[in-house]
Amino acid sequence: MKRHTKVFIAFSLLILLIIVIKLSKEYYDLKELKAMIVQTESKSLASLVVAFRKTYQERFIEHHIAIDKKTVELLPVRTMGEISKNFSSLVGNKAIIRTVSDRPRNPMNKANNQEMKMIEYFNSNKEKKSYFESKENGIFYYSEPLYIKQGCLICHGKKEDALDIIKNNYTLAYDYKLGDLRGILSIQIDKSDIVEKVDINYFRGVKAGVLVYILFLGAIYIMIKIILKNQKTYEETLEVKVKEQVKELNYKDKKMFEQAKMAQMGELISMIAHQWRQPLGAIGSSVVSVQNKLSLGKYDLDDKAQREEFIKLLQSKFEDIAEYTEFLSKTIDDFRNFYKQNKEKEPVSLKDVIKDTLNIIQVPMENHNIKFNLEYDDITPINIYKNELMQVVLNILKNSEDNFKETDIKQKEVSIRVYGTNIYQVITIQDNGGGIPPNILPNIFEPYFSTKDERNGTGLGLYMSKIIVEDHHNGELLVKNIQDGIRFTILLPGDTK
Repeated sequence: MKRHTKVFIAFSLLILLIIVIKLSKEYYDLKELKAMIVQTESKSLASLVVAFRKTYQERFIEHHIAIDKKTVELLPVRTMGEISKNFSSLVGNKAIIRTVSDRPRNPMNKANNQEMKMIEYFNSNKEKKSYFESKENGIFYYSEPLYIKQGCLICHGKKEDALDIIKNNYTLAYDYKLGDLRGILSIQIDKSDIVEKVDINYFRGVKAGVLVYILFLGAIYIMIKIILKNQKTYEETLEVKVKEQVKELNYKDKKMFEQAKMAQMGELISMIAHQWRQPLGAIGSSVVSVQNKLSLGKYDLDDKAQREEFIKLLQSKFEDIAEYTEFLSKTIDDFRNFYKQNKEKEPVSLKDVIKDTLNIIQVPMENHNIKFNLEYDDITPINIYKNELMQVVLNILKNSEDNFKETDIKQKEVSIRVYGTNIYQVITIQDNGGGIPPNILPNIFEPYFSTKDERNGTGLGLYMSKIIVEDHHNGELLVKNIQDGIRFTILLPGDTK
């Protein structure tokens, strides 16, 4: 499965989870809304019933209507049952209103199990004004308490004090006191009809939301496809451009390497010529010395003693010439080895890198009165391109030599140290040539930047040195002004043990 497909699926599931959580909350809120609607409707019905009872009771009291066999049937407590039946039939049995008690006179007014539960609730919670419950069977139950008031004691106080029509016909529901719970007004409402429209609207909204969600995901998926297609085209175009740029940069780097190499070659040829001058002069001097002695007739070769002395002279001169010739040959070998191309890294001691580089440049620098201080720690060989690192060391030393030529320093010194740390093998090269001005120090590794005039510098030596150390060897080439001079530090990753 492709990465973008996984991301899309994860995004879809996240959005779905958010929608489910939102719908769950809305459904919970909807349940509360439905309960609130029914509770409000129930309270309105209860208020209507209480108002009805109160009105009729007041009519009896205000008009001094005597309660007898005829009028007793008009009392609210007696007519309430008939009114509730008529109301239920009118609303299709969707709502049932009853006044019930746990101690009824009329069996019709006896509380059922649910109503007994509500009566017990009000007995335990005298401060409560109403009770509301939503059952899983689709029924809402609402009730309000009916407490004994002063007018109620006429019929529900002591039996001997009750009206004749009451005590002669009923033996139950006496001995109540003011404030006692006589019963409850119970309202039972069928949920389905009252909140059906709310449910329909809710589920209609859910369906619309699901449809919008599907369309939204579809649009997102199409957009992703278009973006990925455009991105692929862009990446392919970019890849081609990057390859072209890399090819061009590699070509430029190669050219700069060649240019720097040619510049160094000229400098090395100059060094070799300087190193050859003395041994060639000595060879010539030896030959001339022999020729002069022969031409002056100093030796009589017919004389045995003089002939042997002449042979010894020739042997001595031949040994000198052989020694000078070996020196010339070694100089050529050092030059040739320096320009060999390393195709693969090989384990080399950094001490050998320094020594082989000094074989090329040390004599010419010492001829300019430059003293070398060398310090080598015992560290293991590491895999490097030897000739490339020799080129770096040679660049740094040649810069020191050129700098010394432009300064008036009596005791010219170059110090080289090779040592190891926990992470790196390190070469430090420092001189006492006065350093580099701080304002140009950050620029010395830039291509074609040089502190020398055009005849003496290309501005590529340190640039190529940084590439060799950092790109070819994953190391670091650092520079820092120190007291009286400058220090270059070459950090190469490798085991120091």
